[in-house]
Amino acid sequence: MQHQERECPQCGDLYTGRADKQFCSEACKAQYRRNNLDDKFTDDDNAEDDDADDEEWDAENDDWDADDEDENDEESYKPVHGKVSLIESPPSSITRLEQANEAERTRQQHALEAIRLRQLRIEAQLKEEAEEEAKEAAEKIKSLHGLYSALIKKCLKQDGQELDEDDLETWVDELDAAVEKYMSHPGLHQPDDKAHKRLKDLYWLRDMFSGMLAELKEQQASFFKSVEPVYLELPSKRKARLRDHLVA
Repeated sequence: MQHQERECPQCGDLYTGRADKQFCSEACKAQYRRNNLDDKFTDDDNAEDDDADDEEWDAENDDWDADDEDENDEESYKPVHGKVSLIESPPSSITRLEQANEAERTRQQHALEAIRLRQLRIEAQLKEEAEEEAKEAAEKIKSLHGLYSALIKKCLKQDGQELDEDDLETWVDELDAAVEKYMSHPGLHQPDDKAHKRLKDLYWLRDMFSGMLAELKEQQASFFKSVEPVYLELPSKRKARLRDHLVA
């Protein structure tokens, strides 16, 4: 490479160097640029000049490059005033979304738990009401069967005995009241329950005593007939049936 002697445009001293070298030193080069700041000195020009002088400058200024690099590294690690640390920074959109999803899942779990507890309370209340109804039904069945049994036993006991008008009227009244009460028997809602047969027994006895009372009154009202005594006579099949229905 040819070296030519030329004058430095900054200090005016003569120097020799490569044909593309414009200043005698980097100091003159820097001072010239500070004094003649212009748009024509772009970053690309700086890069070309720096590349052209890398061999000569780096050989003489190794320590300066290292120091400058260390200073730049230290500057890069200095905290910037006004910046907020990552720990204190607000949550990102992803974090906020995860927090919202977690809150929604918690809310849904609480809602489901409240619904489950409400259902358990309703089921417990329904169970309690059903048990109470079953208890009342059992007591009612027991009471109605006791009424039925008392009338049937009394009727079987008086079988073959003479009955006057007062006796017959008493039987009719008692059987009418018994039929009315027995109509509320819970077993009547079930087609195969024995309550249906027992209710028919009460109807049959009431009709029988009502017929006997009507016949006695007819005799008493007649001037041509003598009043004959009235006896309670139950057919054998009927008595067997009544005894069978006494069994609970």
